[in-house]
Amino acid sequence: MEEKEAKTILDDRERIREVDREDMLSSILALPEHLVTGMESGNRVEIPYFRPDSIVACGMGGSAIAGEIVGAWLSERLSIPFITNRNYQIPSFVSKNTLVFALSYSGNTYETINMVEEAFERGAKIIAISSGGTLQSIVEEKGGHFIDIPPGLQPRAALGYLVSAMASTMKSLKIYDPDVEIISTSSFLRGLREKLTPSRKYEYNEAKKIAASVLDTVPVIYSYGSYVSAANRWHTQINENSKMLSFYGALTEMNHNEIVGWNDSAKSFSAVFLRGNENRILSTVIEFTKEVIKKNGGEVIDVRAEGERSLEKMFSLIYKGDFVSYYLSILRSVDPTPVDVISALKSEIRKVI
Repeated sequence: MEEKEAKTILDDRERIREVDREDMLSSILALPEHLVTGMESGNRVEIPYFRPDSIVACGMGGSAIAGEIVGAWLSERLSIPFITNRNYQIPSFVSKNTLVFALSYSGNTYETINMVEEAFERGAKIIAISSGGTLQSIVEEKGGHFIDIPPGLQPRAALGYLVSAMASTMKSLKIYDPDVEIISTSSFLRGLREKLTPSRKYEYNEAKKIAASVLDTVPVIYSYGSYVSAANRWHTQINENSKMLSFYGALTEMNHNEIVGWNDSAKSFSAVFLRGNENRILSTVIEFTKEVIKKNGGEVIDVRAEGERSLEKMFSLIYKGDFVSYYLSILRSVDPTPVDVISALKSEIRKVI
């Protein structure tokens, strides 16, 4: 698609409303407020202090990404292992000394429910976060702690609730008091929102321009360190909102293998680099990688983190990706909300469990 046509489409508010029939835009716009509401929900639940020797976040899909983000955010503050587990079973090391977060927006994710059942059998301390469902019933019946978040959203649109509700429990456990950083991030994102919203014209809107650039490609999102969780979020939002294939990878791991794959077929792909403050070595690696991709015909885009605090920087990248995926859906004329194939698979699974 020519840039002029993309600009015309993305600046047409009526066209956007026609495509976005179930109003995903409202959920994206509300992310800054979701962060504060989730924090308040978490703060209302009293978690008795204990000192875990490990933390495991159990979940799938958009709910599990919340675990990744919290783990990455707190990685420099934690002296114990923190993993996000996407599986049917929990790791063998989970015991009575493990803190288990059960993350399922619907409360009915069968993999998460199975992991929680196993965690209770091991005597782990359980904190569940959902909008209700079977998960709430199991956790309350068996003596875990439950944090209730508002219903009525697509799971991927509940990221702000899940992240801040989960992080708020760290205060009770004397790991970290996140409230100030959550509030500052919410405030920062409200300012960023004005730069990314549909009312901001194409020529001044970074997210609209990126969407137009990657539209006719398969986007591959790269980042490093704590920002890899943001790259994963971009990847899954493009999958679900835009109904496009997308992949993500971690620097500098990809430079030991994947970089060789950027050959003549690169012209069908685009590479988006999510970047913050890099040391000289990492910056050299990124610039070299970009040149390899461009030399072989691939589109290359840099997206810079903004903000002062670590959570602000992470969420600035996440928020830009949410808007990019939304604008891609508009350019492709596909409603960003429905995920029919996922719903169909869940229906098949319910027949056999």
